[in-house]
Amino acid sequence: MNSKKQQQKTALVAGTLVLDVIPAFEPGSSSDERLTSGGTVYLDGVQVALGGVVGNTGVALQKLGADIRLFSRIGSDALGDLAADILKRTGCRYSVSTVEGRNTSTSLIIAPPGSDRTILHSRGASQQYSPEDIPAELLEGNDLIHFGYPTGMPCMYADDGETLSALFARAKGTGISTSLDTSFPGVDTPSAMANWRLIFSKTLPFVDVFMPSYEEILMMLHRDRYLAVRHTHPDMCMLDILDEALLSQMADELLDMGVGMIVIKCGIAGAYFKSAGNARLGKMGRLTPEDLPGWADQEAWIPSLSVEHIRSTNGAGDTFVAGFLQGLLLGRPLFQTAALAAGSAASRLESETGAEGIPHYSQIERRVQKGWKTEPFIPKGWACIEGGVLCRRET
Repeated sequence: MNSKKQQQKTALVAGTLVLDVIPAFEPGSSSDERLTSGGTVYLDGVQVALGGVVGNTGVALQKLGADIRLFSRIGSDALGDLAADILKRTGCRYSVSTVEGRNTSTSLIIAPPGSDRTILHSRGASQQYSPEDIPAELLEGNDLIHFGYPTGMPCMYADDGETLSALFARAKGTGISTSLDTSFPGVDTPSAMANWRLIFSKTLPFVDVFMPSYEEILMMLHRDRYLAVRHTHPDMCMLDILDEALLSQMADELLDMGVGMIVIKCGIAGAYFKSAGNARLGKMGRLTPEDLPGWADQEAWIPSLSVEHIRSTNGAGDTFVAGFLQGLLLGRPLFQTAALAAGSAASRLESETGAEGIPHYSQIERRVQKGWKTEPFIPKGWACIEGGVLCRRET
C-alpha cells in the first residue's frame, strides 16, 4: 500500500483563494423578481464556500481523489478567519498564510437555478504574487503546478507578463509540469486593456496545459471581435456565439506561442482540445504522457455530459479543469481524460452541495462506462467516437 502511495502523482494548486458568498434562491422566485429595483428577494439560505482556483479546482481535485497541496494567502480580517476555518474542514493539505493589513479575496456569487452566474468580486491578499513566492520545496516535491487566475492580478499584467512568465519559468526549471487557467478580465478594466498577446507569448513556452474559456480567450486575443459578438448577442449564449473556425484559429495562435496543449472550455457546448507535437509534449516534465503519440498533434471535441437538473453553474468550469488534470495525474489516455473532465463538470452542475457533491473519479468513470449521455450539441463536421465521450473531425 505504501509503494502504491509513493507512485501516485501529486499536484500543487496555487493562485487565487476566494471566499464565496452564495445566495440560494427559492425555486419559485422569478427572474423578474430577482431584478426588481428596490424589491426584496427571499432566499432559501446563504452558502459560504471557498472559491477561486485554489478553492474550486484545488478542492475539486481533492474530492476526485487526487493527492494535492494548496498554496495561497488570506487577509487579516474576519472573512479570512472564516476562510481558514473552511480550509481546515476540506481535508486538503495546504500552505496558506495570513497577510497583515490586507483583506481576504471575496466574491458574491449570483447564480440562480438554470441561469449563468454573475460575480461581484473584491480583490485581496491572494492576488499578490512575485516569481519567488511559491516555495522551492513545493515545486520540487510535486509533479504538477496548476496556477490561476492571472487575469485578476494586476501584478501579472501591469508589467506585460514579466512576473507571470518568470513564475512559470522558475517552476519549469524544477522539472514540474505546469498548467494555467484564466478568469474573464472584464470589458473595460485594466486587465481587459492589457496586452495579453504579449503576455502569453512570454509565458506559454513554460506552460504545458492552458485551459481558458472561449469568452476569455476571445476577449484577450481578439477584443474587437468579442465586442462585436457581444453587441449582436448581448446575452452571450454559447450556442449562439461559438465560432468553431475561430476556435481552431485561436488554438493555433496559442500553440504557436509555445504551449503544449490547449483546452478551450465552451460551456454547454463542451470543450475544444488541440496539442503540439511530440517534441513539445516530450518537454512536459514529470507528467509527460507515456502514450505520447496518443496525445501529440491531436485535435478533438469534448462534448458536455447530460445533466437533468442544473443546481448551479458556479464552479463547473474549474471542476472540468480538475477532472482533466486528474486524468493527466492518473496517466489516462486522451479520451478517458476528456470523459473524466466532462463527467466532473456535470457532477458539479447537478450537485446540491457544491464541491461536497463531487464524487471520486472512479464513480465518474463507472458512470461514463455505463453510457452517460452527452448533450445534443456537436459542431458540424465532427463525429463521436470512443464511447461517445470524444469527437474527431469527419473525413
